[in-house]
Amino acid sequence: MFVYKNVKNKNTIKSQGFTLIELMVALVIFGILVGAGVPALQGFLNNMASRTNADQLATAIAFTRQTAVSRGESISICSIKTGENDQCGNASEWGNGWLIYPDGVPANLIRVNDTQSNVKHVATSVADRAVITFNARGEAGNQTTLIICNVQKEAGDRVIARVLTVANSGALSNTGKLSTTSC
Repeated sequence: MFVYKNVKNKNTIKSQGFTLIELMVALVIFGILVGAGVPALQGFLNNMASRTNADQLATAIAFTRQTAVSRGESISICSIKTGENDQCGNASEWGNGWLIYPDGVPANLIRVNDTQSNVKHVATSVADRAVITFNARGEAGNQTTLIICNVQKEAGDRVIARVLTVANSGALSNTGKLSTTSC
């Protein structure tokens, strides 16, 4: 039977921790990974902002339709005029917010969303309709397509577009992203 003895070399220095070179290499690798990940994260955040703006407008349109049906009267939603919080604007001013009111009586507001969003431009495809009106049956009368264009200034004027369509029947569809050339 052999017995092993623990022999310690008195000249050996026991190291603990990392050397300066190891730390520098780790920091360089970390910097490269962060540098590659930030643009992807920025794109993700811009896409989520675009989706949020489209969802907020879609929710307001759905609320307008539901209110028209539940009240049994025509209810309208319009874009807010620039600089005003109680007047309808034109079809490209949806980024200023929107008003929901009984048809023909904008003074009797049901709901106002006057928060400034990241929506820089919204265009409509049917005669630049800035007002969408739902009758008591929830029908919109004319199909309207809203193109929500988010211009991201910090991303070199990159445009992310989303499309909302209100059918003649009043049904709302969010068809998602659109090519950036349509803005």
